[in-house]
Amino acid sequence: MDMEVLDPLNEFRIRCVEDGKTNPANDKTISKLRQNGTMVPGDRAKRGEWASDLNISDYSKNNVDVIYFTGCKTSFDKDMWKIASKTISLLQKAGINFGIAGSSETCCGGRAYQMGYKEDFLNQAKSNVEMIRKSGAKYLITGCADCYQAFKVLYDKFNLKGDIEVLHSTEYLARLINTGKIYP
Repeated sequence: MDMEVLDPLNEFRIRCVEDGKTNPANDKTISKLRQNGTMVPGDRAKRGEWASDLNISDYSKNNVDVIYFTGCKTSFDKDMWKIASKTISLLQKAGINFGIAGSSETCCGGRAYQMGYKEDFLNQAKSNVEMIRKSGAKYLITGCADCYQAFKVLYDKFNLKGDIEVLHSTEYLARLINTGKIYP
């Protein structure tokens, strides 16, 4: 079979949203995305709180080689902060010129697409791509599987990804190990 298995399901959901046949719970979630740039509960101003004492460049204001895209879940779930912090520690140890967007970071939009809200996904994607392009980054890494899929697959599907290489943080860290910049 030469077809992505979820494509028909996603197309069905998109058609339902376009026809106004939506789930009220999904509408509420998308409303949060439109208002706050995230679908998970949390104050956007606190999105970068996990990194407040880590001295990390802000890629929305400075040019960087690598973007660490934290993602909604990691930004607001304190249990996930240690994963992001350890990744940051390894990037710093390797001397990588990287940054995060902190409170300027917004949702990748991937989950909105999966729920059928294609236009909301595209709005998020275009906003993210603009900020990414301004940063001059060559790589975007994320530890979030949803963000990874959105940036690598969906953004590419809609010709939005551009030249940036999207990697899961484990892939990027493996490269750093293979090139001797960090050691396990």
